[in-house]
Amino acid sequence: MKTLVTAPVVLGTLMVLAGQPTGTVPSVGAKGDLLVAPSAPLSADASHVTLGLDTYTGEAADLTPEELTAVVRQYCQVCHNEVMLTGNLSLQDFAVETVTESAETGERMIRKLRAGMMPPPGMPRPGPDTLLALVETLENQIDAEYDLAPNPGIRTFPRLNRPEYESMIYDLLALEVDAGDWLPLDTKSENFDNIADAQALSPTLLEAYLNAAREISR
Repeated sequence: MKTLVTAPVVLGTLMVLAGQPTGTVPSVGAKGDLLVAPSAPLSADASHVTLGLDTYTGEAADLTPEELTAVVRQYCQVCHNEVMLTGNLSLQDFAVETVTESAETGERMIRKLRAGMMPPPGMPRPGPDTLLALVETLENQIDAEYDLAPNPGIRTFPRLNRPEYESMIYDLLALEVDAGDWLPLDTKSENFDNIADAQALSPTLLEAYLNAAREISR
């Protein structure tokens, strides 16, 4: 009777042991996660791509913008097209040679490529020398276009709102004043009263600042 009961147990144990792969045995982490060693070590180039291009010490491939456009179509348009719109980005009509016409898209690509985030893990990817060539070509073309017509943008003239004006008078003169005696209510943007774009300085408001300064200085 004992032989009949023991036999299935032994047979089951042998089947489990036989099903285990030979070689390195996976280990289990502290939280019970299965830690499986890769079947083969990553190559140096693959490691550089995973960590980001800043860790890659090789040279960039010698590729023309047209050839790099073909790279984008082969590796990027699989996900970034008009149908899938992965990341709300389509590269269907993107061309490296005309990146200056879509510089914002080019900047997004540069950030993702340099960080090693694209192509994502598990997807086919070119070598790091090709990726570096793509990034550097995008950067050089965008920078060259900017150098032709620099545009640093618009800087709105900032002014002090009521609380800031009161604090400034106290810091300079050790006087406590109520700015509301001279200055009108500050315009708010998204419930903030210190946004420069919303705080226009009109001639009337400038005169109010001058009147406040005149009376405070007496």
